[in-house]
Amino acid sequence: MKPTIKISLLVSVALVIFLGLECKKKPVEPNENDKLGRRDYTWTIDTLSYPGSYQTTMRDMYAVDAKNIYVVGHNDQNRGHMYHYDGNIWKPVGLHISEGGQISGAINLFAIYGFGANNIWAVGSISFSNPTPPPIWYDSSLIIHFDGSQWSEVSITRRKLLPSIGGTKQNLWAGGLEGTLYHFNGSFWSLDTLPVFYSSRYVWGVLAMASLDPMKTVMSLTVLDQTNGFTTNIFLMRTKTSWQIIDSFKVDTSNLKPKWGHARFWTSPQEKLYSVGHGLFVYANNTWKKLYQGENALSGIGGTREKHMFVSGAYSTLLHYNGKDWYSYSPIADPTLGYSALWCSENEVFVLANDGYKTFIIHGK
Repeated sequence: MKPTIKISLLVSVALVIFLGLECKKKPVEPNENDKLGRRDYTWTIDTLSYPGSYQTTMRDMYAVDAKNIYVVGHNDQNRGHMYHYDGNIWKPVGLHISEGGQISGAINLFAIYGFGANNIWAVGSISFSNPTPPPIWYDSSLIIHFDGSQWSEVSITRRKLLPSIGGTKQNLWAGGLEGTLYHFNGSFWSLDTLPVFYSSRYVWGVLAMASLDPMKTVMSLTVLDQTNGFTTNIFLMRTKTSWQIIDSFKVDTSNLKPKWGHARFWTSPQEKLYSVGHGLFVYANNTWKKLYQGENALSGIGGTREKHMFVSGAYSTLLHYNGKDWYSYSPIADPTLGYSALWCSENEVFVLANDGYKTFIIHGK
């Protein structure tokens, strides 16, 4: 029996040595979410200006990927309200019937939101002549949809213009001025109401929306007190069948410390809610926490994870968070440009900017 014991011991020792060598040969790869987001980009700038137009000012961006991106906004000729990037060049999307599209009337687009290449929504306003002026023209709600082949207008009961949209495929919301609110249940759009009613106040509009999960939506709206001249920002959350007011803060000269950013919400892939405005905030444990405060107002936010996030704002503000610290990019173009929406992958970033007349796409690769 002794030789057998010796052989077994030798085999065991050899196995331990072999496994040790294998561990050295094959180190454990770090988790992708643990890697610090990259900051070294080569920047290029594309200019969007519709031929013959005085203004081509894009406001919002939606990207399927780095080779399928849309931006939407305003053009004074009632053309060039939307542009598409195919990975090589930006081209205007023909929405109006005069461009070969399906939409008639004078329109403006304020926000775009989607669920892939064949399911994209954009919201804004469409103008109609007023039979009892003044004013001569008035704006009302506009919702359009892209099914992968064409953009078409959605039939709705019109209210005021819509600057925001967000949610999920079967629980999508579009918000606008004077508390205008629409809900899409996956099949059709219907009007909804907000729990904000003030006899002496004016609901200026729903400015930001986002989805926390398939059945939970949040929004920020601003209420103007017409008597005293100050505004109140209100944070609401909808669960199941009703909207609930979660928090609010008054904005005037005596209160320059907002509780959250009302300009834009963003839900990360890890389902954390962020907001930008006069600072960057994160919603955790049922309260807002400030993460960053700079000199300029912020209006764009996006990322792939908590360790790879970009934030943009006024006066060419572009910030990056890599999970360790914040980095501020020097102005890539005119330092007076306003940076609005943005989108990024792990290796590319697109920032939407304009000077009030032309739109600029700042592309890092």
